[in-house]
Amino acid sequence: MMLKLKGFILSLVIFSVSAHTRANDAVPAEELLGERLFLETRFAQGFAQTPEKAEPSLGYTQTVSGQLPGAFRGQHMSCRSCHMVDEHKETAGAGMRTYADFARRSPVPVRADGVSTATRNSQSLVGVSLKEGAVFHHDGEFPSLVALIRATFTGRNMGWLADEKDQAIRHIATIIRSDDGKGELAREFGGSYRRVLQGKVNDSVLPNEYRMDVSSASDNEIIERVAELVAAYINSLDFSRDVAGNYNGSAYDAFLAKNNLPRRPVAGETDKAYTLRLKETIQKLDTASYVSEKDGKLTLHKQNFTFAEEELQGMRIFFGRGNCASCHIAPSFSDYGFHNTGITQTDYDRLHGAGEFMKLKLPVLNVRNALRKADTRFHSIENKASPGHADLGVWNIVANPNMPEQQATLKKYICGRLICSDKQTLNKAIAAFKTPLLRDLGHSAPYMHNGSKEKIEDVLAHYLQISAIARGGKLRNTSSEIESILLTEADLKPLSAFLRALNEDYE
Repeated sequence: MMLKLKGFILSLVIFSVSAHTRANDAVPAEELLGERLFLETRFAQGFAQTPEKAEPSLGYTQTVSGQLPGAFRGQHMSCRSCHMVDEHKETAGAGMRTYADFARRSPVPVRADGVSTATRNSQSLVGVSLKEGAVFHHDGEFPSLVALIRATFTGRNMGWLADEKDQAIRHIATIIRSDDGKGELAREFGGSYRRVLQGKVNDSVLPNEYRMDVSSASDNEIIERVAELVAAYINSLDFSRDVAGNYNGSAYDAFLAKNNLPRRPVAGETDKAYTLRLKETIQKLDTASYVSEKDGKLTLHKQNFTFAEEELQGMRIFFGRGNCASCHIAPSFSDYGFHNTGITQTDYDRLHGAGEFMKLKLPVLNVRNALRKADTRFHSIENKASPGHADLGVWNIVANPNMPEQQATLKKYICGRLICSDKQTLNKAIAAFKTPLLRDLGHSAPYMHNGSKEKIEDVLAHYLQISAIARGGKLRNTSSEIESILLTEADLKPLSAFLRALNEDYE
């Protein structure tokens, strides 16, 4: 298979090298090099074992409703295998992605342990690291983006088993040291790793803090630098903004601008305070200037560039009685915190019977910590054959002595202004997962931590149901945010229209 891209020919490489159609001479060297490492397939365990044999799990993508041809068929695993952009742009029933994939749970390399997918859905990476003090993954497992990337390259996502971390580090360091600069990625990104790490990627100069002599650096120093560079690349991923820093890519953003509504926090204002100010302004808006195709156009979505009466109605529901903005705080539409959405409970009860999740016995704090290394019951995919197994999200991480770095941040997110003991924090963390960003939702389905919802309407129907369950006192680890969702069936259509007005042409 041959694909012409950016003026040269790639063979057997069917991903786009540049995710954001960026001119290389305008991009910092550390981001270019981080992008190259993000696309690197030779770090995978499968390549280390049998480089001539492609990864079979990449042959197809299992979606909620069927299968798509594997965008990376014939290759080994890379970061891009689960965080796609334009690989399926022309595929019927697929389209663009915002660094997510189409699977309910992303594929992992086939090994003897029988695991074929990740436990959870692949998160979109756009904007995910822009919040200062954020922790990462659905459950806050990683205290920094660098820690996440290092663990991904040396962990199960790349095919490495738990006892193969040292082997993975040696292999990755060997790839970096021995790269001869003749590969297709090397030709696009400035030559061998040895060369570019000494200071220059094409016409961009690599800052001193990222430079390295790979011949004298240790294996651990090399993997750390690899993770830092990929983090620099991911940190550069954001939705469209104008020179003043305002988001400007969606019909929603155009509506705010057209009606002189506040578009972002002012100096010293928190995102939460800004969201409350925006809510008050929306409710007072008597007459509105609507957005139409005259104001913009979407080419990567099958919808018009529109923000009209129905979208405004949905916006008022979102910021009002829908209580969506209590967790999805503007302008990024996430509080980057953790909340129990009720998904684990509804999935568990669907398999084992109504009310069974409420009865599920969980170990107390000291017992959980004593069993932490061996017990995966509460970090597993629910299935009918395994009662007692469920995904409890951040419950697995909070007050865990093996993960000290993120504990203060997690407690702040979970307890807010309350002073919580470790035991109280653990109870508040049951089945809680990180709040995703809502921009460009049309390019990040399927939704929820387990990819169980195919459409926006499915998600909203879930919240309609689970909020009623919570108000009835039947949601385990309930919260005021869920109980205060006051939706009706009639609200779902305008609310869906508003959420689709957050779509934009990200590429």
